[in-house]
Amino acid sequence: MLALVCVGLFLYLLCKYRSHAIATSDRTDLAGPKGWPLMGVFKFPLPTLSVTYVVVDVTEKTLSGNLIFYATQSSTRGLEWGVRFVKTYGHAWTLSVPGLRLIDISTRPDWIEYVQKTNYHNYVKGSAFRNRLSDIIGNGIFVTDGRVWQFQRKVTSHIFTGRSFQDAICPAIAEELRSLNKLLDNYADTGETVDLQDVFYRFTFQAFGRFAFNLDLRNLEIDHKPVPFTTAFDQCQKPSLDASSTRSGAFASALPLPAVEYQTPPSCFRLCLRNDDKRAALLAKKDAKVPSDLLTMFMTARYDDSRPLSRVEIRDAIINLLLAGRDTTAQSLTWALYRLVDNPAHQRLVREEICGQLAGGTEPVTLENVKNLVQTQAAHLESLRLHPPVPRIVKQAVKDDALPNGGPLIKAGEFIRLSDWALGRNEEVWGADAKEWKPSRWIDDEGRPIQYSQWKAHFFNGGPRICLGKSLATLEGVAVIANLLHRYNIAFAPGWWENVEKTGRIAGDLEETPLYGPALTLPMKSPFWVTISRR
Repeated sequence: MLALVCVGLFLYLLCKYRSHAIATSDRTDLAGPKGWPLMGVFKFPLPTLSVTYVVVDVTEKTLSGNLIFYATQSSTRGLEWGVRFVKTYGHAWTLSVPGLRLIDISTRPDWIEYVQKTNYHNYVKGSAFRNRLSDIIGNGIFVTDGRVWQFQRKVTSHIFTGRSFQDAICPAIAEELRSLNKLLDNYADTGETVDLQDVFYRFTFQAFGRFAFNLDLRNLEIDHKPVPFTTAFDQCQKPSLDASSTRSGAFASALPLPAVEYQTPPSCFRLCLRNDDKRAALLAKKDAKVPSDLLTMFMTARYDDSRPLSRVEIRDAIINLLLAGRDTTAQSLTWALYRLVDNPAHQRLVREEICGQLAGGTEPVTLENVKNLVQTQAAHLESLRLHPPVPRIVKQAVKDDALPNGGPLIKAGEFIRLSDWALGRNEEVWGADAKEWKPSRWIDDEGRPIQYSQWKAHFFNGGPRICLGKSLATLEGVAVIANLLHRYNIAFAPGWWENVEKTGRIAGDLEETPLYGPALTLPMKSPFWVTISRR
């Protein structure tokens, strides 16, 4: 009898969920790959499944004429397939896995604005996203909503004031550029090939650590050896994003942050701040000269009820900013230099501009003169358009809603996916040459920079969650590009382009570029090997 009941229940569920995954709604109003009955696009077994970042790898099979693919953050083809799905299914396409319905609206700026600005309270990070990443980045600004997010954003914004740029940020960038030049001079003298992406990781981590936490992480030394702090951070960023205790524990134990214990295992999750006692002692002294960095800001911040942040809250806030301060800028620089090395004509324009605007390259890039570097900024922005540092965002609907201008219905609990990688390659948004790297699209006929809407040029996010570090990322990116092209000739290492793993051309839709790696951000999957010589 029990067997018959089970068979009957299975047949009932198979009939009910014949075109979509179990525990999801049947969205016959939207096109998209259907997948298996009951399972949707989920292919079992999949130990590294991330229901938060779906649409990543695609496997072509046919079952009743359907495209079957599975979602796993540890794979690396989903961004390309997202571009193809727009052409196949339209601006709003959908898929399901057990318990999760996702709707992609990546190529409609008006819908993105509605979700992230007009009705942004209805679209949140959600508990699924937070739970998935909490073991890596805690309860910081990237994964929180509501009051916690608002408070952390308010505190963090204090470091991006004009005075902070003048007193801390610009001097730190200038100092670390000198260290960077010493390192690259050594490579130029020895003739060694260099992984430029690794160098950029080291540079951005070093610069951010100096002006945000008053730390010298020793990342740009010529005889560089792995630093426990940096190594642990890298281990935490493993491609599978498997938030295991071992991985995040290695990171936590090396972090220079206030001491705190996680529940398991304490020996791995104890955080030790080398200068925590010194900082606390300075804060306790009257008239003491305390560094005006993020660590001080978070240690002295108070909630409305005068309560200070706990050690865990400080830790989580800073881990999130370390992720933002190193990875996104380093990766955007990697893609920008790849594009510039591949386009010598624009290199010449940048070099001519540097000589004219920066006194032959002797003046540093500042918040005041960066606006005059139109060609350099255009190269940086165009690289961000095609290689956005955060290539996809997922939001969860709190209540039923309908997107404007003929947009789809969104049911409570469903997920919205925004892919800036797809948006930047969409011809309806950027024109017939959308997939071409073309810095001139950022410059008008009179040589002035063109300002696009944040919903079209969405790589710094938009609305209340627009990137706090936008000005810093622009300044740092332009400063590094200007410095490198003025001082060095950079070329692909012999054989690098021929052998590097590349994005595939999907139905002729995309040009080949080096393949991106699986991560929260957009690293180049393989090392970016180049040769460097002095100019």
